[in-house]
Amino acid sequence: MTKTSDYVTRKDLREELTTFRDEIMTGLDKVMKELEEMREDSALGVYQTREIREQVDIHEKRITKLEAA
Repeated sequence: MTKTSDYVTRKDLREELTTFRDEIMTGLDKVMKELEEMREDSALGVYQTREIREQVDIHEKRITKLEAA
């Protein structure tokens, strides 16, 4: 005859699944934070590139005027 303690109850299974889900969600939180930081870095990089490009265009115009004089 089999002992009832060998079987997993719904309550036990629910607790294990809840714990597993919590671990997964905690891991996803870390990944989402990294993704957010990467997006912010990317946006900042785009902004800085645009600013530098505008400065280079201004300098090129000034150099062209100086060379023409």
